[in-house]
Amino acid sequence: MNKLIRGFVCLYGLLVLAACEDCVFTSRHSSEPIVRFYRKGSTRVLAPGFDSVQTGKGITIYRAGRILYSSITSENPVPNSVVLPLDPSRDTSLFVFFGRRPGAPADSPARRDTLVLTYKRILSIVSPDCGYDRRIENLQIIKNPYDSAQIAARPVVLRADTVHIRLFW
Repeated sequence: MNKLIRGFVCLYGLLVLAACEDCVFTSRHSSEPIVRFYRKGSTRVLAPGFDSVQTGKGITIYRAGRILYSSITSENPVPNSVVLPLDPSRDTSLFVFFGRRPGAPADSPARRDTLVLTYKRILSIVSPDCGYDRRIENLQIIKNPYDSAQIAARPVVLRADTVHIRLFW
Protein backbone atom coordinates (compact mmCIF):
# COMPACT_ATOMS: atom_id res chain seq x y z
CA MET A 1 0.00 0.00 0.00
CA ASN A 2 2.85 2.37 0.90
CA LYS A 3 4.49 1.73 -2.50
CA LEU A 4 1.19 2.42 -4.21
CA ILE A 5 0.81 5.79 -2.44
CA ARG A 6 4.42 6.74 -3.27
CA GLY A 7 3.77 5.78 -6.87
CA PHE A 8 0.71 8.02 -7.06
CA VAL A 9 2.60 10.89 -5.40
CA CYS A 10 5.45 10.53 -7.90
CA LEU A 11 3.02 10.33 -10.83
CA TYR A 12 1.13 13.38 -9.54
CA GLY A 13 4.41 15.29 -9.13
CA LEU A 14 5.43 14.47 -12.71
CA LEU A 15 2.04 15.59 -14.02
CA VAL A 16 2.26 18.86 -12.08
CA LEU A 17 5.76 19.54 -13.39
CA ALA A 18 4.70 18.74 -16.95
CA ALA A 19 1.67 21.03 -16.63
CA CYS A 20 3.73 24.02 -15.47
CA GLU A 21 4.79 26.21 -18.33
CA ASP A 22 7.79 28.45 -18.07
CA CYS A 23 7.39 31.38 -20.39
CA VAL A 24 10.42 31.67 -22.63
CA PHE A 25 8.55 33.45 -25.41
CA THR A 26 10.35 36.29 -27.16
CA SER A 27 8.42 38.23 -29.77
CA ARG A 28 9.88 38.70 -33.23
CA HIS A 29 7.91 41.93 -33.54
CA SER A 30 8.69 45.41 -32.32
CA SER A 31 6.39 48.37 -31.77
CA GLU A 32 9.28 50.81 -32.13
CA PRO A 33 9.85 51.92 -35.73
CA ILE A 34 13.29 53.24 -36.57
CA VAL A 35 13.49 56.60 -38.37
CA ARG A 36 16.42 57.71 -40.52
CA PHE A 37 16.99 61.19 -41.96
CA TYR A 38 18.09 62.26 -45.47
CA ARG A 39 18.65 65.43 -47.48
CA LYS A 40 15.87 65.80 -50.07
CA GLY A 41 16.86 64.20 -53.39
CA SER A 42 19.82 62.39 -51.83
CA THR A 43 20.58 58.99 -50.39
CA ARG A 44 23.14 60.48 -47.98
CA VAL A 45 22.15 59.72 -44.39
CA LEU A 46 22.11 62.67 -41.96
CA ALA A 47 22.83 62.42 -38.26
CA PRO A 48 19.94 63.62 -36.07
CA GLY A 49 20.65 67.26 -35.17
CA PHE A 50 17.69 68.11 -32.98
CA ASP A 51 17.96 68.58 -29.22
CA SER A 52 15.19 66.22 -28.16
CA VAL A 53 12.17 64.16 -29.21
CA GLN A 54 9.05 63.81 -27.09
CA THR A 55 5.96 61.66 -27.39
CA GLY A 56 2.52 63.26 -27.50
CA LYS A 57 2.27 62.48 -23.78
CA GLY A 58 5.33 64.64 -23.05
CA ILE A 59 7.78 61.78 -22.43
CA THR A 60 11.28 62.59 -23.71
CA ILE A 61 12.56 59.60 -25.68
CA TYR A 62 15.67 61.16 -27.25
CA ARG A 63 17.99 63.90 -26.04
CA ALA A 64 21.18 65.27 -27.64
CA GLY A 65 22.21 62.14 -29.51
CA ARG A 66 21.15 59.63 -26.87
CA ILE A 67 18.13 57.31 -26.94
CA LEU A 68 16.46 57.46 -23.53
CA TYR A 69 13.70 54.94 -24.11
CA SER A 70 13.75 51.79 -26.18
CA SER A 71 13.04 48.18 -25.38
CA ILE A 72 15.03 47.18 -28.47
CA THR A 73 18.42 47.89 -26.92
CA SER A 74 20.20 50.56 -24.94
CA GLU A 75 22.43 51.15 -27.95
CA ASN A 76 20.99 52.49 -31.18
CA PRO A 77 20.67 49.46 -33.50
CA VAL A 78 20.88 51.57 -36.67
CA PRO A 79 23.39 54.45 -36.74
CA ASN A 80 22.09 57.99 -37.44
CA SER A 81 18.52 57.08 -36.59
CA VAL A 82 15.94 57.50 -33.84
CA VAL A 83 13.76 54.79 -32.31
CA LEU A 84 10.12 55.90 -31.85
CA PRO A 85 8.10 53.85 -29.32
CA LEU A 86 4.49 53.63 -30.52
CA ASP A 87 1.70 54.13 -27.99
CA PRO A 88 0.52 50.59 -27.13
CA SER A 89 -2.92 51.80 -26.04
CA ARG A 90 -3.83 53.65 -29.25
CA ASP A 91 -3.63 53.30 -33.03
CA THR A 92 -2.00 56.75 -33.36
CA SER A 93 1.27 58.13 -32.00
CA LEU A 94 2.56 61.70 -32.07
CA PHE A 95 6.23 62.71 -31.85
CA VAL A 96 7.59 66.24 -31.44
CA PHE A 97 11.15 66.99 -32.60
CA PHE A 98 12.78 70.04 -30.93
CA GLY A 99 15.85 71.89 -32.25
CA ARG A 100 17.79 71.95 -35.51
CA ARG A 101 16.93 69.54 -38.27
CA PRO A 102 19.62 67.02 -39.23
CA GLY A 103 22.16 68.55 -41.61
CA ALA A 104 21.01 72.13 -40.88
CA PRO A 105 23.67 74.82 -40.35
CA ALA A 106 24.69 75.41 -36.73
CA ASP A 107 23.22 78.94 -36.82
CA SER A 108 19.81 77.80 -38.10
CA PRO A 109 16.84 78.57 -35.85
CA ALA A 110 15.43 75.94 -33.54
CA ARG A 111 12.26 74.28 -34.77
CA ARG A 112 9.39 72.28 -33.38
CA ASP A 113 8.31 69.61 -35.87
CA THR A 114 5.47 67.14 -35.26
CA LEU A 115 5.25 63.70 -36.85
CA VAL A 116 2.02 61.68 -36.50
CA LEU A 117 1.85 57.95 -37.28
CA THR A 118 -1.14 55.63 -37.47
CA TYR A 119 -1.05 51.85 -37.39
CA LYS A 120 -3.09 48.79 -36.61
CA ARG A 121 -2.24 46.80 -33.46
CA ILE A 122 -2.66 43.05 -33.87
CA LEU A 123 -2.75 41.13 -30.57
CA SER A 124 -2.46 37.36 -30.34
CA ILE A 125 -2.48 35.27 -27.17
CA VAL A 126 0.66 33.19 -26.79
CA SER A 127 -0.44 31.27 -23.67
CA PRO A 128 -2.03 32.06 -20.32
CA ASP A 129 1.42 32.14 -18.68
CA CYS A 130 3.21 34.13 -21.38
CA GLY A 131 0.48 36.65 -22.15
CA TYR A 132 0.15 38.09 -25.63
CA ASP A 133 2.23 39.15 -28.60
CA ARG A 134 1.65 42.51 -30.30
CA ARG A 135 2.59 43.29 -33.85
CA ILE A 136 2.10 46.47 -35.83
CA GLU A 137 0.64 46.50 -39.32
CA ASN A 138 -0.38 49.18 -41.80
CA LEU A 139 2.03 51.82 -40.47
CA GLN A 140 1.22 55.17 -42.11
CA ILE A 141 2.44 58.75 -41.84
CA ILE A 142 -0.53 61.12 -41.49
CA LYS A 143 1.27 64.34 -40.47
CA ASN A 144 4.70 65.15 -41.76
CA PRO A 145 6.42 68.52 -41.28
CA TYR A 146 9.30 67.59 -43.58
CA ASP A 147 9.67 67.89 -47.36
CA SER A 148 8.72 64.27 -47.74
CA ALA A 149 8.47 61.05 -45.80
CA GLN A 150 8.08 57.42 -46.74
CA ILE A 151 7.56 54.05 -45.19
CA ALA A 152 10.74 52.17 -46.11
CA ALA A 153 9.09 48.87 -47.10
CA ARG A 154 5.68 47.27 -47.41
CA PRO A 155 4.44 45.20 -45.72
CA VAL A 156 6.01 46.70 -42.63
CA VAL A 157 7.40 44.15 -40.23
CA LEU A 158 8.92 46.01 -37.32
CA ARG A 159 12.32 44.56 -36.49
CA ALA A 160 15.04 45.96 -34.27
CA ASP A 161 17.62 46.36 -37.04
CA THR A 162 15.59 47.78 -39.94
CA VAL A 163 14.87 51.37 -40.97
CA HIS A 164 11.08 51.73 -41.17
CA ILE A 165 10.57 55.44 -41.91
CA ARG A 166 12.65 57.80 -44.04
CA LEU A 167 12.32 61.56 -43.51
CA PHE A 168 13.67 63.99 -46.14
CA TRP A 169 14.34 67.77 -46.12
